Parts: sequence; structure tokens; C-alpha cells
Amino acid sequence: RWMDHVVSVSGGQARKVLKTGVSESKSSVIHCAVNIDRFKTPKPEYKNYLGKFFATPPELIIGAAGRLSQEKGFDILVESATIILKKYPNVGFVIFGDGRLHKTLENQISQNGIGDRFILAGFRQDYDNFIPHLDLLALSSYTEGLPNVILEACAARVPVVATVAGGVPEVVDDNITGLLSPPGDINALAHNIDTMISNKLMREQFAKEGHRKVKNSFSYQSQAKSYMTIFNKLVGKDISIIAEDAANSLVKPVC
Repeated sequence: RWMDHVVSVSGGQARKVLKTGVSESKSSVIHCAVNIDRFKTPKPEYKNYLGKFFATPPELIIGAAGRLSQEKGFDILVESATIILKKYPNVGFVIFGDGRLHKTLENQISQNGIGDRFILAGFRQDYDNFIPHLDLLALSSYTEGLPNVILEACAARVPVVATVAGGVPEVVDDNITGLLSPPGDINALAHNIDTMISNKLMREQFAKEGHRKVKNSFSYQSQAKSYMTIFNKLVGKDISIIAEDAANSLVKPVC
């Protein structure tokens, strides 16, 4: 409450900030951003690497990524996957990331009898190279700010199913750029995954619309412009001029 200004990464997060007593005049929303050029040229060999996570390469692969902690709802994804795999045994699931629930999720996967089709791939520095080769990205979180993993999937032209958590609906327009379900609802998430698996045209259309949206609304250029507007307002003058003067003062002639 004592800050001059508070920036939230989503409207959902901003509503929580306002509840703490921050005034609306001191609160702004500036969404996270993504560089779509990161996924401009997918590496074809990573499609094979992705398939090799499984004993038998799946026909379709649903991916997820994030910290293996309670708020990410990966236990819900495991249960939804168990339903899906009864109907589509040739589909595969993979989670990229690590955390304190790794062993718990590993046990859940084993107990559900889906160990050959649900892989915990761990933390990967080369995660960017795998994303474009996913057929679908699933986000099962209970709570979020604005998840970068969805921005990355859209940038890589991968369709999304997600829960209505935090700022997720600000990126995923239901039935336009993806499908949404309530947090913690195993059957609803499974239903949306099923819908996507069975409709290739829908996956392609959502991937196209998602890419268009992040390109137009979640670029670093638009993010930087929004921050500059706030800085200018707080300082009371054009901060870009101050930055230029400061840079010029550091330039000394060589004698």
C-alpha cells in the first residue's frame, strides 16, 4: 500500500492487489510478454526427441510445464489423463519441470497404471525446442498470475486447454483461442482435452488465433510502452529524455 504504483501482470492479480487497500489510481495491469521469434524456426530433430520419451511414440502428445507444486494442479491433469487414455491409448502426456511433488506425482501416475503414457521429463534448458512439436498444451492450475507457458504455446502455434485461473482468460478466449474449464474439475478438463484430440481442425484454428493474439497484444514492444507511460507519469516528464541525457553524460571525448 505504501508504493507509489503497483503493476500487476493480469486483471485477476490486480483485483487481489486492490483488496489489500491499494487505490485504483495507483494500480495498473501490464501483461507479461513473449518473443514469438523464439519459436519461428522449430528444430525438426526435437520431434523425434519428444517421441523418444515414450516406449512407443504416441500419435498425439499433450504437454504441460511448470513447477511441480500444489497450485499447478498437476494431480488433476494426471487424473484427467487417466480418463483420456482409456479412450485414446495411443496419446501421450508429458510434463516439463521439477519440484517437491515429483515423487508424489510419480506415484500417482504409477498407481493409475499410465506410466508408459505419462512422462515427467524434469527441468529442461532446451524446453523451447520441444514446445512447437506438442499437439496440445494443458494448464491445470488452481491459481495463476499470467502464465508464460500459455504465451509460449500460443507463440509456437500450439493450441491450449486451460483452467480459469488468474489471468488465463485474458489470454485464452474460450472457444476462440482455446478451451477453458474450472480449476480442480477433472471431468471438465478431460472433456476439453477429448474435444481437442478428436477435432484436428479445431486445434489448427485455435493455434492460428492464439498466435495472432499474442503477436498483437503480448509483445515486448507493447509491454515496454506501457511501462514507459507509468514511468513518465510518476516522474512528471518524459523518462526517455532523462535516459538519453544520462547516457550522453557518460560519453567522454577521446583525447
